[in-house]
Amino acid sequence: MREKRKRRIAVFDVSTDEGETTADAVREFYGANKVLVEKHFDMKSFVEVFGVLSDMRDGYDVVFLSVDGMLGVETGRNIREIDRHFDLFIVSRSWDYGHEAHLLET
Repeated sequence: MREKRKRRIAVFDVSTDEGETTADAVREFYGANKVLVEKHFDMKSFVEVFGVLSDMRDGYDVVFLSVDGMLGVETGRNIREIDRHFDLFIVSRSWDYGHEAHLLET
């Protein structure tokens, strides 16, 4: 029997502690043996990796993106322009960019 592909999930947060916490919660929710969680803490390298994987048609199934300023919102827009075929969850501690961030999820 062919083994089912693990869901590929990206967690982006400039805070390594909070990114680790989000990654742990994702593994617990989905089941650690059912997902491949990749953590990214540098925005530029995350967007580059995202683009390469999308070009290879091996992109992420789910992205958890920390948006704590306009730069995070712009990152969300950039990855949505590259690929729209993934679930995007916005993680933020700020109300300031809530409307812009919500528009990225749809």
